[in-house]
This record gives sequence, structure tokens and C-alpha cells, in this order.
Amino acid sequence: MSKYCIWTPVDGAVFGLHGYTGGMVLVSQDLFESLTERGSLDLIRQRYQDEFDALWLRGFITSLTPLEEREAVVEISRSLQARRRQLHFVIAPTFDCNFRCSYCFERELQNDIDRRPNPLSQIDRATSDRPGADSGACFMGHGDKVSMSRDDVDAVFAGIDDLIEQSETKQWSRNITLFGGEPLWVSNLPVIERAVELGSSRGFRFSAVTNGYDVDRFMDVIGVDAIHSLNISVDGTRAIHDKQRFLTNGGGTFDRIVDNIDLVLRERPGVRVVVRFNFSRANFHELRPLHELFGSRGFLQNPNFDLNANIIYDKANGRKTLRSDRELLDIVLAQAPKTNVSLDCFNAGVAGRIVSAIRKREEFRFSGSYCAANAGMYIFAPDGGLYKCWEDIGAVRSLVGSYRERPVVLNGRDDQWKGRQLEGMAKCQSCRFALICSGGCAQHAHQQIGSMNDKYCDNFDKRYAVSVAKVGDEIRKLVVCA
Repeated sequence: MSKYCIWTPVDGAVFGLHGYTGGMVLVSQDLFESLTERGSLDLIRQRYQDEFDALWLRGFITSLTPLEEREAVVEISRSLQARRRQLHFVIAPTFDCNFRCSYCFERELQNDIDRRPNPLSQIDRATSDRPGADSGACFMGHGDKVSMSRDDVDAVFAGIDDLIEQSETKQWSRNITLFGGEPLWVSNLPVIERAVELGSSRGFRFSAVTNGYDVDRFMDVIGVDAIHSLNISVDGTRAIHDKQRFLTNGGGTFDRIVDNIDLVLRERPGVRVVVRFNFSRANFHELRPLHELFGSRGFLQNPNFDLNANIIYDKANGRKTLRSDRELLDIVLAQAPKTNVSLDCFNAGVAGRIVSAIRKREEFRFSGSYCAANAGMYIFAPDGGLYKCWEDIGAVRSLVGSYRERPVVLNGRDDQWKGRQLEGMAKCQSCRFALICSGGCAQHAHQQIGSMNDKYCDNFDKRYAVSVAKVGDEIRKLVVCA
């Protein structure tokens, strides 16, 4: 038997995904027990001749040694990584935010802003243009500028043109992500209007990761040919949400956000709204009430609406040490299938890839890296810096260049981020999930273990099993091997 077989129970049968061929099978419980009891393969072949041939064809039964299989995984990873060089651009028009959420991973950056002598509203957005700013110990490593000006947006798109010209593959995503801080804060409206103008002229559309509070002020740039997708966090019903996601003055945000979601779904047909429920021990019980509330507002019936769930990572004792809460994860994962909530947003897209493979009658599609930070993603920040990871925006370890220099020149950190792959991660190479999770999040590995080249599993086996359960109806379309 191959060492890379991933078996998951599905309604009395067992679903198998092979960890480097991408082959998928649905086998009977009897056949699964025969396979896992390590009995004679000759006896299994005699009893299950056709099934044996199907399992051999898909790699579940193999003549390769464990070492040869491991080498195959590394070679496949190397090939996948070489192909995953498509550029993906992110624009963060500001480091600041009109919220002060209790768990924000940008808290250190926002605290630095709060300590400044003048509030953001009094900062001259045209000042602090320092392309040669020191990239030393300060958290905002490349300068002191908090928010972009319209002229900065022009520099951003000149930088995008440079990166496309320098690219070996000349392949890039036609979607630009707006991030922050808070990108759709009303104070950023002129900057966003300019970005949409310049991006549209180059064939780009936009998605936004936003708190949703000022979305109503951006309706003129929200549409299928402009900002066509919104990712908005709502962390429970009003009482709980407003304790976690509040304005800088402590005011509540729930009612206005939900009204804005309703506004977009009603007035901008075709624009996608994805709500993320961020859960911890403080609010995990809110998943079902929130689901019911969205149902009562008609959101769940809208094909352009999705509700996702994502666990909040604690940063303990100021050390940014991530504590994975297995018990809490079990509780919420048990609720998810009953509430039609997608957990695929933090399950490496497993469910979607399984469904796609079944419908297209092809193998499961693997990834060469955990996320675009280890491939072709570049984040344009207001300090003039180019960053690789949006959870590390403003941090020196993620700073890979400056878009205020023409042409753009990338430094050695860019190669370090793109070099994180299984070939250099010995602990991952024997794992049957290696080509699915690709070692997990580099930034979380750095925080918890001290090196981005270490593994960060984050209970992936549990999360994978939930993804399989969510698409059980599709999996049952596979022919059962008796």
C-alpha cells in the first residue's frame, strides 16, 4: 500500500484521495478493511480483481518504496511551484482602520499609529514620501507614511507595470485585492476611485477585504466591472459582534454592516459578498444564530452570498505565539455541516477542488505552495514598500522592495518567500497531506516555531475530514469499489 493514501468515512463507505497522484476512489468498508489489515495483496487481488486494478491505476497500491514515493512528492512539488508564478497584486491604501477589533493581527501596527502626535485625519497624505527611508527596527519598516495619496496610486500602477515587464511568465491575475488597514474607509474614497480608474484601463477588476462599515459610500465603484467582490467579517449577532468589532471610539458596528450587505446584494446584482465569521471561545456559539439571522434577511437565498468561518489565532504574552485550540475546532466543525457554513476558506480549498475533480472527471488538483505569498503575490503599502504576506504587512521580514524606485527592484527576501517549498521542508515530505497543505502558513510557522521553512499543520487532518463531509453528496457520485 502507498504511504500517501488519505481515507475518510462517507456514509458507510470510505473515500480515498491519493496524496500525489490525485486519484480518487470510493470503496466499501469490507475492501477498506482488507486493505488496511495489511493482508496479502495477492489475496486481495483474487477477491477484488477489478477494484485492485482501479486502486493500482490510481496509486493506492504501488510498487514504489517509501523513499521513492517521497522523492516523487518532492519532484511533483518542484514542478508545481515552477508553474505557480502568476503575479497577484494587492493594494493597501492605508495602514490605519476605523475599527479597533479585539483580535486584529495588525494591532502592533495600529498601536504605532495611535501613538503618533496627530490623528490620521490631520496627517498630510502628501508628506513622508521617503523612498530611501530606513528599513530598520520600526514596525512600519519602510517609512512613516500611513495612507496613500492619488499620486501614490499612480506610482503603484507604474510598479505593477514594472513587475509584469520583469516577469518571466508574463502571467498575472486580472483581479487586484484591496486590503488594509481598512481599504473602504470613506477617507480613502479618492484613492480607491483613482485605483479603479487606472486598474480598469489595464483590464483589472477588484475585490476588497473590508469591515463593511463604509461600503455604502463606495457604491459608485462597486459593480461587476469594478469592485466585484467583498469579503466582510461579522462575528456574531449584534451584542457579541459589537464587543469584538467596534469603532475607534468604542461605538457599535453591527447594524450598519448588515444594512450595507443588504444594500449591495439588492442594488449590485452579480457582486459577490462573502461574510467571514471569525470564531474563538468568546463567540463560537454565535454561528447558528448568525446563520438564522442571515436567513431571515434573505441573504442565504442569494446566489452571490456566502458565509464562511475561520478560527481566531491567539497571540500570547506579546510573543505572537499561536495556540491551536483543538477542542474548540472540534465543536465548531461539528456545527458547520448543519448550518451550510463553508469552512473551505481555511481548509486550503479542499472541498472545491474535490467537487471540481469529480465533475470534470479528472484528478484532484494539487498546489505548489500554501498561498500566493510563496508565489507571485505583491502587496503595495502606503509606506512605499512591497510586501509578500498580508498578515505581515509593515513588518521588515515581509518587505521585499519599494515601488517608489523605478524600475522596481526586489531584494533577497523575495527569493526566501518564494523558496518555501517541500524540497526544503524535510518534516513535510513524508506526510500524506504534503501536496494539499504545502506545509501550512509560512507566517504562522515563523510565529510559532521561529522559521518560515518549518511546518505548520494547524489540525489539517481534522479540517480535511470536514471538507470531505461537506461534499459527501458529490463524492457519492463516484462508483463504489465493492
